[in-house]
Amino acid sequence: MFIIHVKATLKEGYAEKFLNGLLNVRPDVLKEDGCREYTITILGDQVFCFEIWESDAHLDAHMKQPYMVEFFEKSKDWHEKDIEIKKYEVAQ
Repeated sequence: MFIIHVKATLKEGYAEKFLNGLLNVRPDVLKEDGCREYTITILGDQVFCFEIWESDAHLDAHMKQPYMVEFFEKSKDWHEKDIEIKKYEVAQ
């Protein structure tokens, strides 16, 4: 099991739009096999997502879900810089 910490820095005027897009898919994400947590927050022009997944296979399947692919394609030009992703193993 591991934690994913995502930090997205958005262009001016896009942070709320990005946040709302993630909030819209959140109910579906929480129903996915292997998803233990999917929390989203905003601070200025940055949107943060904290996720807990049971395995890499579950996360890989999540990233291929049609609603995630659609959202990432729709929002690809909203970013001020590359999305930062950190992965932390959960101590057992």
